Amino acid sequence: MVPNQLKIALSVAIAVALASTGTGLISFQTLKAGPPTFPNAAVRQPVARLTDDAAETKKDDADGGEEVPGRDVASDKLQSWNNLRQIGLAMHKYHDAYGHFPTATIYDKNDKPLFSWRVAILPFIDESELYKEFRQEPWDSAHNKKLLARMPAAYKAPGIKTNTPNTTYYQLIAGKGAIFDGMIEIKIPDIVDGTANTILVIEAEKPVLWSKPEDLTYDPDKPLPKFGGVFADGFNFLSADGAPHFCPIGFDERRMRAAITRAGGERVDLDNLQP
Repeated sequence: MVPNQLKIALSVAIAVALASTGTGLISFQTLKAGPPTFPNAAVRQPVARLTDDAAETKKDDADGGEEVPGRDVASDKLQSWNNLRQIGLAMHKYHDAYGHFPTATIYDKNDKPLFSWRVAILPFIDESELYKEFRQEPWDSAHNKKLLARMPAAYKAPGIKTNTPNTTYYQLIAGKGAIFDGMIEIKIPDIVDGTANTILVIEAEKPVLWSKPEDLTYDPDKPLPKFGGVFADGFNFLSADGAPHFCPIGFDERRMRAAITRAGGERVDLDNLQP
């Protein structure tokens, strides 16, 4: 087994490598901050199991996944943060190139839905060749569906084996008032609440096929979507300034809604979403 010190060193090396390709729009200072610490010392135990109830839920959920036996939860959280950083950096590079963030669903010139934002940012996660192989057809066309098996490593949540192959927990929160709002092409100035106060990408409760245009749906008048299918004690997410965060279970709904909306006039501490 690789020593924990080496794992942490590798995680920092990945983060610094990502930082060296910065966008100019954001500083990504957290990439240079060194290994993060997580609340609750218990998560640093070599193996952390789901509670009995949660484990049963996982096993009975055909669309979900199961923990890899003997997983190192602390190391997996670091790796998930690095995945989120890479996705966030790609989002900002896309913004640099096109003047706005991608919409959650990519449409053709006739407004027909084709595939996910995860396909649109492929050139910015060193997957240009894979991107070129996608045709301007729906994600599940005979040709595009064959590309599901080539899911980039950045979309794979660590320490979890999904029951359905080629699925990802990394999703957007899409809906009225969020950064991803229908066919509106959101620019950084549109995030009035501030990029440091607004969620960009999050770990969802259930994984989805990575090229399929499917994410978490937000409606201000309905219950919140479900988060947290990767870790038993909470979930990771990335704010729009490129900073990763960990939210323990039991968050305050009002604060979470404030973190989701881009221009609600709230200021919320994303490292303290508890009641």
